[in-house]
Amino acid sequence: MNRKAVLIDFDGTLVDSLKAVYEVFKAYFEMKGKTFMSPREFERAFKSDWMEFLREHGIAVEGGGTAIDGLVNRYISLVSQAGVEPSMVQALKSLKDLGFKVAVVSSSMEEAIDSKLKSEDIEVDLIVSGFESRISDKTKLIKSALEKLKIDPRDAVYIGDMKEDVEACKKLGVKVIGYAKDVRGKKALEAAGADSVILNGKPLIKIVTEILKE
Repeated sequence: MNRKAVLIDFDGTLVDSLKAVYEVFKAYFEMKGKTFMSPREFERAFKSDWMEFLREHGIAVEGGGTAIDGLVNRYISLVSQAGVEPSMVQALKSLKDLGFKVAVVSSSMEEAIDSKLKSEDIEVDLIVSGFESRISDKTKLIKSALEKLKIDPRDAVYIGDMKEDVEACKKLGVKVIGYAKDVRGKKALEAAGADSVILNGKPLIKIVTEILKE
C-alpha cells in the first residue's frame, strides 16, 4: 500500500483566523503610513497569501527585519485566541492515527502555526510555510510538502477554503477537498472544481479514505 497524505491550509481552514490576519495587516499598513481597507473589503481581497498581498499593496517583504518580526509577534498573539472547528481537529487526529501523513501547508507564519497546533494538541508530520521562504505560489508550497513527505501527488489530498487552493492542486494532480463556512462558499468551491466540499470536519475521514482508496 502506498503512503497517503492529508495536507491542510491554516488560515480560514484549520483556524478561523481572518479577523486576526486583518488586525495584523491593518496595524502594519498604518505603521507604514498607509490607509487600510475595511474588514469587508479585506475579506474579498485576501486570498490566503500573505506575501502576495503585501507585494500587491506596495510593501516590500524580502528584507525581513524588525517590522516583519513585529508582524509575526502580533499575529502569534492574535491567532492564539482564534477559534478552531473541533470536528476538523478531531478528524485530523483520527487520520493521523489511521496512518496518514498530515501536513499544514500555508503562506502563514511557521512559528504561529506551530504554536497554535501545540495549543490544540494537534500533531503533524510537517509544516510548510510560505512566509519564511517568501514563496507566494501555493503550487510550489504543496509540491514542496509532497517532496519532503515523499508522497506521490495521486496519494495526497489537500483541504483548503479558497478557489486558489483548488487551482493549485489541479496543476499538480492532487485531489482537493474544499472547506466552506456557508452555502455560498460551498458553491464557489464546487464551481472551482473541488473534488468534494465540506462545511465541517465530521465527514472528512470518510471523504479522505474514499478519495484516496486504492
